[in-house]
Amino acid sequence: MNNRGWGMSDLFWILAILGIALLVSMVVYYQNFGNGSSAKDYPEGEVEVTSPTKAPSEPEELEEENKEDDKEIDVDSTLTYGEMEELLKGSAIEYVKKYYSDPSVSEVIIKDEELEREALISGLHDPNDSSASCEGYVIYQKEGNTYLPYLKCGSNYVTNGYNENYQ
Repeated sequence: MNNRGWGMSDLFWILAILGIALLVSMVVYYQNFGNGSSAKDYPEGEVEVTSPTKAPSEPEELEEENKEDDKEIDVDSTLTYGEMEELLKGSAIEYVKKYYSDPSVSEVIIKDEELEREALISGLHDPNDSSASCEGYVIYQKEGNTYLPYLKCGSNYVTNGYNENYQ
């Protein structure tokens, strides 16, 4: 006795299709908006400051990473200002590889304190004045994959474009 109405099997098919559509929409949502913000939320020129997050690793990868983490770059007092800027840049590259895999991060400022905390560098000192310390930061721009190091060593040296507000 079929009166051309909905049956139980029709209901199950509709629920299955809706369930699949829900799963697909959840995956798309979390790929684009998973951390609660997107690149569209920030006007051009505005810098997003985020906390580093590390992707989970397999136990074998953790052992390899720990071996790499044991390396510390000591800053020799004979380094020139340009070499110290390159040291900041190289350390920032390692830092970004380790912590910034988030696709929504378009620009990050990495301070020398963060690099020291991660044991990628140790104390920056002015090569012309042993009592003066240096401070610096690196701006990482995802577009173009560029690293711009900035350094200030007391009153002896300041990189062109150095911004006190970033320190």
